[in-house]
Amino acid sequence: MIKLYGVSTMRHTTHPMDVYVDGACLNNGRKNARAGSGAYWGPGCARNVSVRVPGAQTNNRAEVFAVLCVLRNESPQKPLHVYSDSEYVMESLITRGPQNAARGWDVTNGDLLRDAASLLRRRPAPVTFIQVKGHIGLKPHDMADSLAKDGALLPDAPHYAPLTDQSCLCSFRSRASA
Repeated sequence: MIKLYGVSTMRHTTHPMDVYVDGACLNNGRKNARAGSGAYWGPGCARNVSVRVPGAQTNNRAEVFAVLCVLRNESPQKPLHVYSDSEYVMESLITRGPQNAARGWDVTNGDLLRDAASLLRRRPAPVTFIQVKGHIGLKPHDMADSLAKDGALLPDAPHYAPLTDQSCLCSFRSRASA
């Protein structure tokens, strides 16, 4: 294509896809903690998912993993609006992203944050992160929360496979009925 057209800019004429993400951790901070992530695209959508979080079982890791799974599994050609109630995601990925990258992502959940940053960098379509208040009756976010709690009840996730590996990052269980 470059030989034919040269370097060109692709314009995205499609409307952004809205997705609500959330993380949940049952017994957060305890030995028997179980973390899950959820992504909610809309009523009856086959992309609505519940995922068990690999690695450390914490709420913050679940929040980041929800974002990472969306970025990993959605077409990079589609603009996204990612809605999250997580101050941790906004702070660690957006606000402190440059400092975390300069440290080689040697921070808590750096493996997930590094991979999310890599996927964001590779996407030709824009991603807008929008912080919402959780647990105020915002139905799409409440659905993402429910999916995350369902994810925490799934069997233990396999060991986390960074993007540099060829193995699958996320193993989804579809919740089209949500």
